[in-house]
Amino acid sequence: MNLYSLFLARFAYTLQKHFRRVHTFVFSTQLVEITEALKARDLPSAFQALSQQAPGWSGGTKIGESLAEFNRLYGRRLLTRDTLLTILSDGWDTGEPEVLVRELKSIRQRVRKLIWLNPLLGLAEYQPVTRGMSAALPYIDVFAPAHNLASLLALERHLSQVAYHGGKEQRSYDQNL
Repeated sequence: MNLYSLFLARFAYTLQKHFRRVHTFVFSTQLVEITEALKARDLPSAFQALSQQAPGWSGGTKIGESLAEFNRLYGRRLLTRDTLLTILSDGWDTGEPEVLVRELKSIRQRVRKLIWLNPLLGLAEYQPVTRGMSAALPYIDVFAPAHNLASLLALERHLSQVAYHGGKEQRSYDQNL
């Protein structure tokens, strides 16, 4: 994920600038809320604040444990049937898949849509076969690439489906965006 981290941090910064109720978290070996850092007046200031706030970067990823912490600390306050929860991750999890499944199942029951953006999904040869990613797939409504601007712009189609289809969700696997 390091290759994509700067690109995805810019994406999160832009989302927070344009939407009123966005909460942003990063996780590697632990969960860190970065919502306030992304409220900085400009992108360089936001990156400076982020550099002080994200411990454990490049230390491996424990997605299930991070989601457990998120559910415990923030889930009741932030997750509702109106929530569109987006995870930006390559799915390489060093934790146990059972923990990831348990936490995603809990999240999926409480939110409107669970979107997983994976930068590796933009690679022609990529297959979601790691233990974490393959365990997560059954709980994901939209599994889409996040490797370039075009792939992130395509996300609009998935977000607008909620409004146009009366809340009826459809699972989507978009490898070729």
